[in-house]
Amino acid sequence: MSSTTDTRSRKCELRKLNQDIWEGKTGVFAVNPPLDTSFKKNTAVIKKFRTSLTPDNTASLLKDIATVSLEKYLPEVISAVSEGLLKVKIAEISTAVEVVSALHQRFGKAFTPFVVWNIAKGLSTPGKEQLRNLPADQREKEETTRLARQRLLLRVATELWLVGVIRTLDDAINPDDSTTATTGGKSADNSKKQSAATIARSGDDEPLPLEALKDILSRDREGVNLPLVVLFVKTFAWDVLGVKARTTGRKTGDDKGAEDSQPLDGDHVNGNGTTDLADQPLADPTVQVRFRNVLSTYFSGVSKYIYSEHRRLQQQAKRNSEAYVRSGEVFEDRQQAFERATKAHEKLVASAQVVSEVLGLEMPDLTDEDEAKETGEGMIRESGSMFKKGEEAAGNGMWEDDDQRRLYEDLIDLRARVPSVLLDEGRKASAADKKEDETSKSDVPEAGEENLAAKVGDLDLNDSIERDTTIANKTVGAQVDALLIRLPELTNRELIDNFAYDFCFLNSKASRNRLIKVLEDIPRGRSDLLPYYSRLIASLSKAGLTDVSSAMVTYLDKEFRSLQKRKEKEQLTAIRTQNAKYFSEMTKFGLVPEHVIFHCFKVALDDFSKMNIDIICILLEGCGRYLLRNAATQPRMITFLETLQRKKDAHHLSPQDRISIENAFYYVNPPQRPSIVAKERSPFELYVRKLIYLDLNKKNYNKTIKSLRKLHWEDPSIVHMLSKVCTKIWKVRYSNIYLIAIVVFGLFRYHQDFGIRVVDGVLENIRVGLEENDYRMNQRRIASIRYLGDLYNYNMIDSPVIFDTLYLILSFGYNGTPRPGMYNPLDPPDNHFRIRLVCTLLDTCGECFDRGSSKKKLDFFLAFFQYYIHLKERIPMDIEFMIQDTFQLVRPNWILHTSLEEAGKAFQEATAKIYGPAEAADDDSSSTEDAAASDGEDDDIKLSDDEMDLEAEVMGKDDNNETGVNEDEESDSADESSESGDMDDDGLVYSRPQEYRDPEAEADFDREFAKLMAESLESRKFERKTVFDVPLPIKKSIVIPTAPPTGAITMSMLEEEDEEVHLPPQRPGIMKFSLLTKRGNKQQTRDIELPSDSTFAVAMKSKQEQEREERQRIKDRVLHYERMEEDTAPLEPQRLNNVGGANIKYGANVKYGDKGGVSRGKRLQLGDFNWT
Repeated sequence: MSSTTDTRSRKCELRKLNQDIWEGKTGVFAVNPPLDTSFKKNTAVIKKFRTSLTPDNTASLLKDIATVSLEKYLPEVISAVSEGLLKVKIAEISTAVEVVSALHQRFGKAFTPFVVWNIAKGLSTPGKEQLRNLPADQREKEETTRLARQRLLLRVATELWLVGVIRTLDDAINPDDSTTATTGGKSADNSKKQSAATIARSGDDEPLPLEALKDILSRDREGVNLPLVVLFVKTFAWDVLGVKARTTGRKTGDDKGAEDSQPLDGDHVNGNGTTDLADQPLADPTVQVRFRNVLSTYFSGVSKYIYSEHRRLQQQAKRNSEAYVRSGEVFEDRQQAFERATKAHEKLVASAQVVSEVLGLEMPDLTDEDEAKETGEGMIRESGSMFKKGEEAAGNGMWEDDDQRRLYEDLIDLRARVPSVLLDEGRKASAADKKEDETSKSDVPEAGEENLAAKVGDLDLNDSIERDTTIANKTVGAQVDALLIRLPELTNRELIDNFAYDFCFLNSKASRNRLIKVLEDIPRGRSDLLPYYSRLIASLSKAGLTDVSSAMVTYLDKEFRSLQKRKEKEQLTAIRTQNAKYFSEMTKFGLVPEHVIFHCFKVALDDFSKMNIDIICILLEGCGRYLLRNAATQPRMITFLETLQRKKDAHHLSPQDRISIENAFYYVNPPQRPSIVAKERSPFELYVRKLIYLDLNKKNYNKTIKSLRKLHWEDPSIVHMLSKVCTKIWKVRYSNIYLIAIVVFGLFRYHQDFGIRVVDGVLENIRVGLEENDYRMNQRRIASIRYLGDLYNYNMIDSPVIFDTLYLILSFGYNGTPRPGMYNPLDPPDNHFRIRLVCTLLDTCGECFDRGSSKKKLDFFLAFFQYYIHLKERIPMDIEFMIQDTFQLVRPNWILHTSLEEAGKAFQEATAKIYGPAEAADDDSSSTEDAAASDGEDDDIKLSDDEMDLEAEVMGKDDNNETGVNEDEESDSADESSESGDMDDDGLVYSRPQEYRDPEAEADFDREFAKLMAESLESRKFERKTVFDVPLPIKKSIVIPTAPPTGAITMSMLEEEDEEVHLPPQRPGIMKFSLLTKRGNKQQTRDIELPSDSTFAVAMKSKQEQEREERQRIKDRVLHYERMEEDTAPLEPQRLNNVGGANIKYGANVKYGDKGGVSRGKRLQLGDFNWT
């Protein structure tokens, strides 16, 4: 601090003395006569002025100035001093100031104006035209020399201006335009006007340093002179600019404002509160403002240039990166030019930062706006993505768990455990290999076709570069071989780290080449080794053995390029997968350069084929999270993901490819979603869902049915809830779907509306799936179609529903029969899911259609199904196997066609056979009966033994007590048994409402009947009573037994019923009735004649007509059954269903007759009854 104070005091003292000389005072500098006038002494002093302006010579130089006579040699002195000022160093400037001040004080205007001229000439900037005429190398050299000269002279001129030696340009005189300087300096005054006219400068009162700054900075728009400004503001911040910077380092955002320099005008106040004149700025406040304005204007222009250069470098970096990714390699010349420009820009920014700190100006904003714009306004971000940066992204799951993080980040430090001499040898060899590879790069072929052809045979790609693997020491070679043999067995971090440690003690070029060959040759199917092999490579690379990692990256890159040239080779799929996984693992260890891995992404994305889609998905699942959450690769990864999304939406991809891309995409970048709020459910719904979705199994299904029957079935909300649970079949385990069908059938016996609602819901779900064709619902659709087949197996629906559904699946959206070349957006040619639906349904219930008309219907459908299959594009292997299994199950002897022509011809033949003229000429009634009989045959269910047992339990145990149930269930079972009465267990249970009777009609009937009885008694009151001793006549046409005693209906019975009954002729309009009366033990009849249009007569006549039609229908039915038995073999006996009344539901199983009745061939339909 004391030295700084002494320096400032000395400057003030010199300033006062020098100003006195400019004011014309004499005797300021004391000389010591007699002065030495010898040539030798004068020459020696002038030489010192030229070469020895050093702090060590300060005293001797001042003594020489006071003792040597220099008047005769004043021009030489001026030239020597001017030349010496150009050679001084920063530490020697104070000496130069002392010497020049002494000469100024001794010689005054005879010396100083000429020195000022030379200094001003050195500070001048050559014009652009002068530089433009120079060659490029010379121009660059001239610029470098000028900057160095101006940097030094500006500081010297400013120091001389501060001590009062230099004032303005008006004081400068050109030595060439003046006569030889004399002692009195008379000629100096004469040439003053000439010097002012020669140098055209503006602002006569401007100090020389300020004029020089204006001249230098006015032509600089690219920050070339920024180092000069930095030196100036750092050196003269207080004395010239009047500001004190509290820091010389780079400002941070938190320190902004606290460290800004503020101009301090006026007196400086010391710590004691008094004014310290010695610590005041040497420049006037007005001059300080001028200097600051000039520098601020220059900094504003430089800031704009820095910002534009920053943007240009960003764009250049982007172009370079794209070029590197596009080619998969770095162009050295392009990269070196970019690095030079980046370093120059960084220096420019650092210099501007210093100026901004000293002057308190604001630096330009150099943030990456393009990256912020892309990240904030990208397509994926708008759709709810969570692309983030920095620590937020790093903490958002780069690794799945801590074990994975330790695998990829906590590498062994081999340098701390292995002697450095072993690793140094490897590093030297790696450097030599690298230089050799660069020299012979053009001579090395890519992974050639011959290597790839060999790989097709045995899936083993050998490196095309032959490496020297010969180890001179046989003992060491055996040790290396023994070590490498153990490598495939190392499957954890500790083992692979120990291997790396052991290998370092056997390190040599040949050993590393052997290791590289082993690392390239991964055993077939051992993809689990890839993370550990990559960890080994990373550990060795960290220890300095980088040639291993470089060789592996080169090998994988060449292999990838070769595989891209062999896209049609499907047998290379395993190699492609292994290559992508190897790349992913090495990328997560930071071994693969950014341009190499993104080149793989780009190549696969450009050719968006199925093979490359698989590669993209493997790479995304392997290293996508790492690339997205790594700050260096995040922007490019975001761009790639956005491009991938757009390409996926623009291409017509198969559902499998679309699902693969979405799974990989959301694995890399899972969307931010709020936590799923559990849906509030009633206790009843939770109970039902638990019974059906969780607890239902083969052992407790009957108990489940009983529990569900105990629900409040009169409540519509309960029925609706249960219907939804039983309809959403995809929430049940696939193996338990048939159990849900059993439960629904068990409940259907008591609640027919519920069963119909479930069937309708299933059919609606199937149709909705066809309308939406959303691949995300494929599992639901498979479950629904399987459920439909199980409902048929358990007698909930009839075969027409199954065939209608089959045809609906294949023809929906085609507006008729599918034809070649017809495009259906709901069923594209490459979508084979409808085939899977049909196969699932046929696998479930197709075995039942093996007789009668159902067999013909299924045969016709299978012909149509084969025709539909050949309308599709190439069938995948899994679908092809499913088709073969289905046909083997339903029609083992079916001939599968191999072309569309054969399938179309077979379909045409089947169509002609079904709809031919012979079939159409058949009797309509006969066709109807055949169809009805065949429908009955369709429902002969072929269930497995277990399913037959399950159905038997459902049909037989519902109304009986079970062993092992609690008392509540036993009482419920007893009640149900009593309610069912004498009805068979297989029959439906109906809750028939009581028939409504009109009271007025009842009263009218009673009055009419009483009136009739009164008339009868009155008319026969006087008739002679005879004994009635004849049997009561019975008319066969009125009553027939409902069933014979044996429970069978015979042909003789029907023929007997057909005999004509001869009745006595009746008068027209009159119907006669016989009225049987009894008095005591006597019975007698009386004939009563009623009008034919009376209510009683019309009702009796209608009843007789109905009974006659019923007898005729039963007769026709039995005759038809006998004809069927003659034509075909006898059917297997089936259970018959009771007819519970006219309230029969569609698809319900019915019997009639007692339990010993003979089974019939079909279940009754609604049309089988006369409902009038």
